[in-house]
Amino acid sequence: MFTLSHFNNKFNHLNLSERKLIQKLHLDGLSVSKIARLLGRHRSTISRQLSNKKNLDFLKVKNKVVRSYSAVKAHDNYSKNKSNCGAKYKLFQDSNLIKYIEDCVVNKKWSPEIAIGRAKLIGWNFKIHISAKSVYNYIDRNQINITPFDLT
Repeated sequence: MFTLSHFNNKFNHLNLSERKLIQKLHLDGLSVSKIARLLGRHRSTISRQLSNKKNLDFLKVKNKVVRSYSAVKAHDNYSKNKSNCGAKYKLFQDSNLIKYIEDCVVNKKWSPEIAIGRAKLIGWNFKIHISAKSVYNYIDRNQINITPFDLT
């Protein structure tokens, strides 16, 4: 039998090929500890994968349909959870601020610095505070309706 223990998988997330191998070895009847040794992972990592009910799906095994660990479903769940983590974009918490910045830059031909500066002068009437640098970042990522051509 082969092992992947020569790779240093410490603190790395499982990838799809490792999940597929876990699925195959689990269906072959190997124990959690044996699978962990073969993959060079801690047995609790494998155990969590196999015991998570969200990772179960109906699979066809030897002409029978059984509910078992699904590598594809587990990886889809991981990808979905990964996309939901991290800081959310602050600007989207205040649609009035977005409209104000877009109006100032596109229609009034102001720079983001001037738009933010004017808002501060008239008494910031928005839910959140952002910097001009953040506005430029949103523009670069195409997250607001301002193009680089709208900038002065």
